Amino acid sequence: MKAPDPPRLVFTAVMLADGDWERVLLLRKKADMPVIVVPACLDARFCLATLARGAFDCIVPPFDQDDVCYVFSNASWRIRPAATPRGSGSRYLETERNVLNCCDMM
Repeated sequence: MKAPDPPRLVFTAVMLADGDWERVLLLRKKADMPVIVVPACLDARFCLATLARGAFDCIVPPFDQDDVCYVFSNASWRIRPAATPRGSGSRYLETERNVLNCCDMM
C-alpha cells in the first residue's frame, strides 16, 4: 500500500488546541508549502502581520467560493508537485487541475 502524499497546502486557524498559526509557519518552513491563515474576523493589521511573517495569504470567513478558488489558484503556483513524469508539460499542470476540480466541487 502506497503511503499518502504529504500535504502541499495548509489552512490554519489562528488559535489551535496545541499551538497557534505562528507554530504552523515554523513547521511550514521545513516542508516549504504555502500556509493560509484563517482568522475569525477581518483585522487588516493582523493579516498584514501574518504575511510579513511568511503566510501565503489570509482569508476570512464566511468564505466566498470565488475568493477561495482565487487563493487556491495563486497558491498552486507555489506548490511543488510530488512527482511529475517526464514530458508531461507544465510541472504544475496536475496541481492546477486539482485546484480547478476542488473549486468545481464547491
